[in-house]
Amino acid sequence: MTDYLKANKINSGQIDPSQLMTAAEKNLVEVLGQPKSTATWISGVESFNFYFSKGVDRSNAEKALKKFLMKQNGVETAFSQTDFENGTVPLGENARQIGTSFVPGLSGDVVMIPKPFFMETGKAANHMTGYSYDRSIPLILMGAHVKKGVYPEIVDVRDLAPTLSFLAGVIAPAQSEGHVLKDAIGD
Repeated sequence: MTDYLKANKINSGQIDPSQLMTAAEKNLVEVLGQPKSTATWISGVESFNFYFSKGVDRSNAEKALKKFLMKQNGVETAFSQTDFENGTVPLGENARQIGTSFVPGLSGDVVMIPKPFFMETGKAANHMTGYSYDRSIPLILMGAHVKKGVYPEIVDVRDLAPTLSFLAGVIAPAQSEGHVLKDAIGD
């Protein structure tokens, strides 16, 4: 996908997480020195979630890693677990996405958000950003009690469970947050 975008003069690219982790580790050693309690600062990276090794002093490491990431090509922003806990995450659609997807203890100690159209090497979408291509999918409903038609309404993936529950005649899941897509429901 990024090749197509580049051919059409749209700023895009691929980011290799393992290369980025290697460069980030080198930078952390240069800035903070060797970690005292472990061999490396960073134990791994998955979907732009950077995990620190056990025993690492997070406060300085978070700041240094965020600063490094923000200087890299294709990086929009980065935030840490501390930023999440303090409510100082990036603004806009990214804030909503972070609020619904960041899980303390499971998500990375520092999370990088790529610029629009910058993807993890080998992937066509990240599904972790607030960009429309990561959060938009076609929704097709078929079956009894569904009105034939095309509805231009913007819906959220959270609307799927209440709508399907309504069509099935059961109560929506206790923690579902969406609403029934009434325009598509018929007799």
